[in-house]
Amino acid sequence: MASSSVGSFANYLIPSGYLGIKHSCAESVAPVIATLGQNSTVTTLDLQNNWIGTPGAASLGEALKVNSSLTSLTISSDNFCAEGAGSIAAALKVNPRLTSLTLQSNWIGPGGAVSIAEVLRENSSLTSTGLVNTGIGGAGVTALAESLRFNTTLMSLDLRSNRLSGEDVHPLALALTENSSLTSLGLASNQLHAAGALFFAEALKVNSTVTSLDLGDNQLYAAGALSFAEALKVNSTVTSLELGGNLFGGAGGEPLAEALRVNSSLTSLNLILNQLGASGAGLIALA
Repeated sequence: MASSSVGSFANYLIPSGYLGIKHSCAESVAPVIATLGQNSTVTTLDLQNNWIGTPGAASLGEALKVNSSLTSLTISSDNFCAEGAGSIAAALKVNPRLTSLTLQSNWIGPGGAVSIAEVLRENSSLTSTGLVNTGIGGAGVTALAESLRFNTTLMSLDLRSNRLSGEDVHPLALALTENSSLTSLGLASNQLHAAGALFFAEALKVNSTVTSLDLGDNQLYAAGALSFAEALKVNSTVTSLELGGNLFGGAGGEPLAEALRVNSSLTSLNLILNQLGASGAGLIALA
């Protein structure tokens, strides 16, 4: 949307519940952000790829403090860092209406994750948070994990593509043994390896609320397949498990097939690109 059209658009109370402005620029989007403070009809705002930067995130935070209608906010690939995330987090401490927040592909780092985690400790409205490709690091995961011990409303947390190791996510796996609200967790395209698989497999033996878990492309190898096979023999709540691209090999097929013969809750299992071979795939097909 061109700068002039965005500016004029911002002069009106937006009648539709959804407003999406993508691939524009900070200057063009600024009038719309300013309008949000008075708007009472927009419920979903999508500002992907507008490079609003840290100043834009700060302005958006101020608008969120007084906005009375917005429930879903996506500000992905908008070129802000920890300070920008802090502005959004500060707003959420006083805004009780936002239920969905997506900050994908903004390098907020551990500091930004800590700010979001502080909000999650007390916030009772957010049900979905997306921090894909945000560089949160182990310190950020630890902060988020600690918040999950207190939070009782967050249902979906997406931490894909954050270069996290198995040790990085260990606190998060431990938090799942106590948290009773999270139902969906995304950790695909990290570097969890077999250690990370073991941590989450052990958590699934205790957790009774997670129904969807995505650990695709994490180089879990055969040891990871074995860990999840043992978990699936015990867990009765997970219905969707994404384990594609983990190089299980033929050795991973047999334990998974054995687990599937016992498990009665799983309805979707993705094992694409695992080099199971004809024998491993055959065993799973017959399970």
